[in-house]
Amino acid sequence: MKIDDSQLYALFAGLLDGEGRVEVRPKNPQADAYSVQIGLEVHDNHRGDSPDAVLHVAVTIDHPLLPKLKLRIPIPLEGEKAGIGAALEDLTKFSERGHFPQHLPMLVVGGAGNPARQSQQVMIPAKFEIIQIPYRMLSD
Repeated sequence: MKIDDSQLYALFAGLLDGEGRVEVRPKNPQADAYSVQIGLEVHDNHRGDSPDAVLHVAVTIDHPLLPKLKLRIPIPLEGEKAGIGAALEDLTKFSERGHFPQHLPMLVVGGAGNPARQSQQVMIPAKFEIIQIPYRMLSD
């Protein structure tokens, strides 16, 4: 069964959009607990781009001794009747176009004076585990 792109977006947004927070207790019993927040948001992308939708996974590590460390990772979602082989073309477009870059922190300890921030875009390798599930698993 073929699911159209708008239905795919609505289905995943209904299943996945949300957020939560967890308290992390370090292995060192003298260290303070800290929180990690996670948010999931599905972006409808099917009009003129690939993949059909993108799941944005946002993670914020909020430790009392560190600046907030924020990550944002895009996960491509593709509705492809022909299966994984045909979806690989959309994955290639997704990676080459770079419309949804990963946002990863890098913490530097050192230097003199006040804290500083800088942003740098670099190309990093990514390994995708491509998982195919039948539409009926989501529609029941």
